[in-house]
Amino acid sequence: MNKYNPSLAAAKLEVVNERIDQQMCQLFHTEVLKKFSHDSQTEEILLPSVLNNLKEQKSFVFRVSDGMGINIKSSKNANIVLTKKPDPTRNNFNYLQLAHTSTLLLNEDLKNSYLENDSQTPAVRFDKSSRGKFNDNMSHLSINRIAGRLNLSDCPPYIPLFGESASFVHHRRSLPIFKYRQEILNQLECQQVVVIAGDVGCGKTTQVPQYILENAYERKAACRIISIQPRRISVHAALDRVVAERGVTGERLVGHQTRLESKGTNNCPLIFCTTGVFLRSLIENDRCLKGITHVVIDQVHERDRFTDLLLGVFRLRLSQYPDLRLILLSADMAPHALGSYFHQEKIIRVPVLSHPVSQLFLEDILTCTKFLSKQKLLAGAGGVKADLTLGPATVFDDLITEAWYNGSDMIFLHTMKLIRDGAMPIDYQHSQTGITLLMASANHGKLDIVKMLISLGANPTLQVKGMTPYDLANEFARPEVADLLLSYSQVFSSEVGNNIIQEPSRMNNYNSTDDVLKSFYAKYSQDHANLDLIVEVLNYVQGYSQPGTILVLLPAYSEVVELRDMIIASNSSLKNKLDVHTLHGHLFPNDFKKIFFPAPADKRKVILATNIAETSISFDDVICVIDSGLFRDRENDVVFTNPKKTQWISKASAAQRVMHVRNGGIVFHLYPRSTLDGLQEYPVPEITRDSLIDVCLYARLIIPEDMRLPQFFCSLPDGPPTTAVHQAIEILESIDAFDSQSKVTDVGLRLVDLSVEPRLGKILLVGVGLRCLDPVLTIICCLARDDPFITPASPDERKVAIMRRYDLAPDYLSDHLALLKAYHLWEKGNDEGRKRQVCQENYLSVANIELIFLLRVLLVGELRASGYIRSRGNADIRNLNIHSESWTAIKAALTSGLYPNLARYSPVDGGIITQNETRSQFHFTSTLLVQEGRNNGLGFVAATSTDSLSSIHPLLQKHSSKISSTVLTSPWVIFEDQQRAGQFTILRCCSVITPITALLFAGHLGSQIQIVQLNQNDHQEILNHLEESDEDSDDIDDDEMRKLCQELHLQHITEDILGLNRVAKSNKRLSRPRKHFVILKIDEFIGFIIDSYVAQLIMNIRNKFQSILAKCIREPGRNCSVGEDAVLRSVLSLLSSEEMAMQVPQPSGVGRRPTNVSADSMLVTPELKPGDLYPIRRYMTYTTPPKGYSYESNEFNKSSDTSSITSAASKNRIKPSRLNKTTDYREVFPNPTPSMNLSFQGMSSVIPNVTPVGGRPICKSYSYSYSEGN
Repeated sequence: MNKYNPSLAAAKLEVVNERIDQQMCQLFHTEVLKKFSHDSQTEEILLPSVLNNLKEQKSFVFRVSDGMGINIKSSKNANIVLTKKPDPTRNNFNYLQLAHTSTLLLNEDLKNSYLENDSQTPAVRFDKSSRGKFNDNMSHLSINRIAGRLNLSDCPPYIPLFGESASFVHHRRSLPIFKYRQEILNQLECQQVVVIAGDVGCGKTTQVPQYILENAYERKAACRIISIQPRRISVHAALDRVVAERGVTGERLVGHQTRLESKGTNNCPLIFCTTGVFLRSLIENDRCLKGITHVVIDQVHERDRFTDLLLGVFRLRLSQYPDLRLILLSADMAPHALGSYFHQEKIIRVPVLSHPVSQLFLEDILTCTKFLSKQKLLAGAGGVKADLTLGPATVFDDLITEAWYNGSDMIFLHTMKLIRDGAMPIDYQHSQTGITLLMASANHGKLDIVKMLISLGANPTLQVKGMTPYDLANEFARPEVADLLLSYSQVFSSEVGNNIIQEPSRMNNYNSTDDVLKSFYAKYSQDHANLDLIVEVLNYVQGYSQPGTILVLLPAYSEVVELRDMIIASNSSLKNKLDVHTLHGHLFPNDFKKIFFPAPADKRKVILATNIAETSISFDDVICVIDSGLFRDRENDVVFTNPKKTQWISKASAAQRVMHVRNGGIVFHLYPRSTLDGLQEYPVPEITRDSLIDVCLYARLIIPEDMRLPQFFCSLPDGPPTTAVHQAIEILESIDAFDSQSKVTDVGLRLVDLSVEPRLGKILLVGVGLRCLDPVLTIICCLARDDPFITPASPDERKVAIMRRYDLAPDYLSDHLALLKAYHLWEKGNDEGRKRQVCQENYLSVANIELIFLLRVLLVGELRASGYIRSRGNADIRNLNIHSESWTAIKAALTSGLYPNLARYSPVDGGIITQNETRSQFHFTSTLLVQEGRNNGLGFVAATSTDSLSSIHPLLQKHSSKISSTVLTSPWVIFEDQQRAGQFTILRCCSVITPITALLFAGHLGSQIQIVQLNQNDHQEILNHLEESDEDSDDIDDDEMRKLCQELHLQHITEDILGLNRVAKSNKRLSRPRKHFVILKIDEFIGFIIDSYVAQLIMNIRNKFQSILAKCIREPGRNCSVGEDAVLRSVLSLLSSEEMAMQVPQPSGVGRRPTNVSADSMLVTPELKPGDLYPIRRYMTYTTPPKGYSYESNEFNKSSDTSSITSAASKNRIKPSRLNKTTDYREVFPNPTPSMNLSFQGMSSVIPNVTPVGGRPICKSYSYSYSEGN
């Protein structure tokens, strides 16, 4: 027993109280700022100082108010004065006039009383008292039934007779944790919380539950143990091991439960489950802990956000269950925070016997493998010197020199012409000074030239004497150029440059005389695992005589697949000597068991694993570990989210990776020793740096109803920022998961059943209601996973990659459509047995699309378990896809879940305005940018000013119908995410929608649209312009209407539209604007000036449809009435009518039914031959060749005597079928022209055509003459 120390407890309590006081003060400030920003009547408030000092308070208020439109200043009385900034994005509503056909549709809907009760049905708050009950009036589960949960009896069972497998007796007693068996049992007798820390391989995961079972059997006591694992594969690993060690068969002793898979009876004494299953069990039944005696939470050291949530919940509930024991298992040896969090000073530490292990770091690896010499990195090592007498390089040097010193417009234009025509590399560096044209243009403040270079894909991160183009612009006082370069540099780095967050502080602090590391980092990037180097290490280790397994720890699944394919497709003898296995969180149980099978006699087993192998699974025969030093966030079983950026591991993780190696083994760290010194000691808790949307939803369902969410998160071991909690609450309210009091609604409870983040779950549920399930399901799976498209680092190859993306959705103004078409393309290639070829030709990631497919299969299973998909009836898969060919319905579902992520395009200045930003831009890969700008590079400068307006897609400009300079009808854009880049905001994954789509589907489910009266001046201005317009100018005859329907792929409803059009023309008075206008608005940003009568019609149909939608979500599988079906058809006809009026093309084939592909076939190791695989090596730094040389066969070769302009990209980076050996810098055109001579000051060169990809030419030979007169 531990003695109670009153003074120590008082000191801890004082620290805790001080922290809580500080957090509550911050919470107070956050609430005040939030109310002030939403209060339209108050323009100024005084904020008294309540924190320790005014400077600290002002700093906090500044961080919280970012984006709220608030000015902050200090007063003389130590107070803070808050005032509101003028907001140009608010109260600037556009005029909206619906097409005649649309107005007629609204009138027809009003005449037909489809529903008995047209009143709105708001989202219903979830009542905890009714959990787990069935609705006797329905054949389906009621709203309060949760899928994927534990089904336990109320009382813990007694342990049945069980034995122990004789073959494992010696092994179990030899484990390090066996010595602490009695101490663990003693601690469980006297303490409610026991913390056990032990390195990987000590046996804590499998042995602690067995010790408890054995003790309960000896005492004839009832016992039920729930062992919580962070992921599904860990559940199966622990289950298989315990079953084998106990020698039991059947399901009476040990069971398991994952989201859609269970094994075991209600009276199993030991159940392994995932974190998500246990959380959903707590949501389903408050009293589920009553029948549990022991809860084991494994892998606590990973500090994922749902494990931290569980810790907070148990801290609240342990006092209610005094007989319950909580055991926390951690793999690091410093779990002090866990002990102090539960007021436990006694921690059981289980050390693993140390043994000699050799450790090699990057500088050692490069020396012993001779990697650099084998790769012939002569550019970085200085093995080949440039010949200064060669023609092209001499000319390029002269141009750069003239641009730097003279800076005349003529020399810049001439040089840009060379670059545009592909004759000069865009990132060409002066052979002596290293200066690029981007640096020269930044030096002279040539904003237009900088924009053109940016659009062509110039690299802003190149340095000369430590200065980038941005630094030069600052140095020479070019503020506009500096702002643009800063924004562009951030976006460029996130896509094709440095993707690492949390870099070690001493990343580049190696000895300046270490030429080996210098040469390596001149060619290879630090932000990706170097797969070429790993292959070389495998070759090196293969020479070891000592038998054993090689464990390769990679950042994520995509690298696992890429390295596996590289080994299999290689033409070396390595593939015949290795037995390759993969280990990741998506592995199926049968494939997982194969990992432990011994390798064939003539082969060495290699396991390519993600970081789940770091501590979750141990192996007995590992002789070598190859540590990449990188990881991406571990996936959990609760919610699948888009993977974050690559991160460096911590020192604790590096130590755990070493522990896998047995006596006499070796560890290869693919980073320098100085990097290890700069790593953080322990991982940063996920909950402090990631989105809290899904965590807040689960927490609200589990914690007491009278406890506020910010208060709960403040009580966690490492509480997240209060602002992050409030932002998550606001998003949950916007998607109807929370009501205005932050209580969970029926929509929120249904979102818990889905393995995607709540926003995407809302889109899926609306897709079910709109009966366009398949395409919506595919799109949200693409959004939940990493981008299926690959963005190469090479500017030339990037042009081709972005063009491929555009070709999937040309002129349809939708990035979401490009994702859908990419999946369809992969699916078709998979059916034809050529999926890898399809992916390579279209720059798609095989690994990422496989993950999209697997998530899609999982979500279909969850929809079936929740009752949304039935085997027959109105909710069978066929009926849920009736409107899958309607692209307007799909965009409507996206709008409902992505709200408030809406933006509007302003045709006056080409700007893109969001709710809080007036300077937004589309991402450079967006299909909403013109194809010309796309082929020329990034297209980053779109919409930065009026002179760059041409970068916006012409269709987007065309769809803005101008009434006057101040009253506009503009297209609206939905976007998936936004990223701050300097003074701009970059919008990712965008699609254009009509204003009527925003009015019907944006906003809260069941909420009333606000109607505001116009002031007299604005009202009169609209009347004047309408009187001047030709009222009959927009009449469409039948032939034109039929042709328009064909162009928009609306043939299936052509006759209906023709009939409505005839009635509209004969009764135009019904659709003409009245003489009274109002503002119809969803919120302060989304609103329109519209005829008052039409406004009432829109409100009527919105209320009816949202009432139906709420019922569909609340009652899965319900049969819609005839009237409800009629309302749905009216809504979709209205959306199609407006899309047709805007002349937005409608794609065909979006409702393509998925083919029957087995999920098991996705993870099978493919049969590849040499030449089948041309990987894009993202870990290679893009470099231009030395002056006068070209990359060919991985070596620098001198240019020919004819001074040919040669490529600047390594053959390793470009698939041979994409690029001729001597041509890389090129323009991408749809049709080639005959080869012609290029003349330039006496220099001539013949540029050959480039081999087409898949029968499609991608390059053009060109000819021009250069002279001073040009």
